[in-house]
Amino acid sequence: MYRRTNVIYRVVDALFRNRNLVLITLLCVAIPVALLLIFKSKGYTATAAVSVAQEGKILRENIGANIDQSGWKSAAEVHVANLTTLMKDVRQGGFVDEVFQRAALSHPISLAPGSYDKRVEAFLSGFTIKTDGDNLFTISLNWEDGDECKKLVKAIQDQYIVETVRSKQVASQSGVVYYQKQIEQVEQKMTDANVQLERFRKLHPELGPTSHEVITDRIGLLEDRLQRAKLALVEGGERQTLLAPRLSQERKFIEPESPSVVGSTDSVARKHLRELEDRRSQLTSGDSPYATTSDTIRALDQQIDRARLDVKREQREKVKTGGVTRRVNPRYAELAEATTQSALTAKTAKLEIEQVTQQIAAAKKELKDLPALQNKMNDLDFKATSIQNDLGKLRTGLQNALQKDALEKDLASQTLKAVGEVYAASLSGPKKRIQLGFVSLILGAVVAALMVALREWADPTIRYETDIEQALDIPVLTGLPETRAVLAPKSLEGSRRSGSKSRRPKALLPSEEL
Repeated sequence: MYRRTNVIYRVVDALFRNRNLVLITLLCVAIPVALLLIFKSKGYTATAAVSVAQEGKILRENIGANIDQSGWKSAAEVHVANLTTLMKDVRQGGFVDEVFQRAALSHPISLAPGSYDKRVEAFLSGFTIKTDGDNLFTISLNWEDGDECKKLVKAIQDQYIVETVRSKQVASQSGVVYYQKQIEQVEQKMTDANVQLERFRKLHPELGPTSHEVITDRIGLLEDRLQRAKLALVEGGERQTLLAPRLSQERKFIEPESPSVVGSTDSVARKHLRELEDRRSQLTSGDSPYATTSDTIRALDQQIDRARLDVKREQREKVKTGGVTRRVNPRYAELAEATTQSALTAKTAKLEIEQVTQQIAAAKKELKDLPALQNKMNDLDFKATSIQNDLGKLRTGLQNALQKDALEKDLASQTLKAVGEVYAASLSGPKKRIQLGFVSLILGAVVAALMVALREWADPTIRYETDIEQALDIPVLTGLPETRAVLAPKSLEGSRRSGSKSRRPKALLPSEEL
């Protein structure tokens, strides 16, 4: 039975026939690529690892069964995103500038306005960051100088830890500042509310749980007082009416039987004046006389002047009455006093009626306005109480914020930790060169295989049975070995005796079969 040529044989045969092409292509491709990769990878790389121990633990504990975890990010992914954002801050005084200052390079990199340093672009392009788990991420940098590469990576690691601690402390401190400002504002509101409430209570001291009963009782007392005043007014008027005719019938003065002549006897005023003058004479002419300018003599002179005025007044009264001294009628005086008292009582009662009427009206208005005033006082009291409650909540929040601030300061340093030492490795070391050479050989072999396949596809030579079938569109039934034994059977027989192997049979057409 005829056996067809397998694919492996054909591939090996094609490579063998094109061995020169394979060798040339391999050398022309692999060597330049290897040299290019080796020289292009000249430089150093440094890597620093950061662990997110405490924060990662907290995030895992906060995730529950009822929380959708599809949008959850690990702690390392969060920090990778944060550091990537910070690395875009290339302004003076920004994160990248602080990294350069912390690195303390022998040739500092400046980000001052107007300055240009190509190492900034090399730094940003050579920086890479990736996660190595939920709680670990690594920072890498490719740089020309090994020592600078190590310093820069260490500076990035340390500066990010410091920045994270600072941001956490600022966030926690901002909560404390917020509560302090809110408490200050609410305390001012509470003071104003208490002042308003106290002022309202002073204006309306009658307000209270029993205000209605108190005002009602006061109105009752005022009405009783009004009735008494009205009775007093009526009694005073009636008494005046009764006393008026009687008073008109009585004489005011009673004249004596024998008239007294003016100056015939000393009056009381004259006797008093004479006594004062005698006393002054004694004081100014005794064994130890007083000076006329002394306070005692001056006071005595003033009394003498008043006594002289009384004497003159008395003389004028006697001249008016013709020198006769008249005496007031006692009955007339009694009736006049009673009439005056009745008039005064009536007038007082009238004034009291007006006053009490006004007080009753004010009390009734107060009773009418009592619900509105009570509601207003309740509103003011409720406002003060609400502000007091809000102030208590804010003070509780401030205490919690202070505790959180202290906790954050304690945990901030534990959130991120540097793992291991930072070291710089050459990008073109022996191991790296072997790897690059191996990659270049593989690339050269691939290119050589493509060249051989292209040459085989372009070669029209018929070598295999499939070539005949494709060219003539007829099947191949058998094949003859590719040897001279077909043309010379004796040599073929001799070669079999000598143990020589026959070559692969050459395919024949059906018309050429023996």
